[in-house]
Amino acid sequence: MKTLPSTLAVFLFSTNIAFAQAPVPKGPPPTFALVQETTPQKGEIVLSRTIAVPRFVPFAEQIEINGKVQVVTKFKTEIVYETRIVTINASSSRVITPDGKQLPIDEVWKRLKAGKAILECSQTPDAAYLRALHVDALVLIPGPAKKQPIPVKN
Repeated sequence: MKTLPSTLAVFLFSTNIAFAQAPVPKGPPPTFALVQETTPQKGEIVLSRTIAVPRFVPFAEQIEINGKVQVVTKFKTEIVYETRIVTINASSSRVITPDGKQLPIDEVWKRLKAGKAILECSQTPDAAYLRALHVDALVLIPGPAKKQPIPVKN
């Protein structure tokens, strides 16, 4: 009888060690974006991104306090998906293929067309993410954002 619990304990412990040794990708995964337009003359790529935005939504709930029914306003969080349009400066950005090679800018303008889905990542994605991509996929790594002047109040 004592062998069953000890055998079960050894099995559970060994499976936990196997999970702990699995490689963890470094860095964030790439996200999808859709090319809206490209302007090679200006060196700009216009993308649309879909992001999840939490919203606090009020709702009424009836509760009983000291024998009286009262309507109380409460709030719940809902996730709303919004589309954001952004312009990326291609001269300070990199576009790579799933094998990690950077594309020359001429090839970028040939392959990036309006309506094409691409992946976007803040840094070079881990090889585990790149292996999962189709050979024709493109990954955009935007350069640093331009500093916007601070408006002066008069």
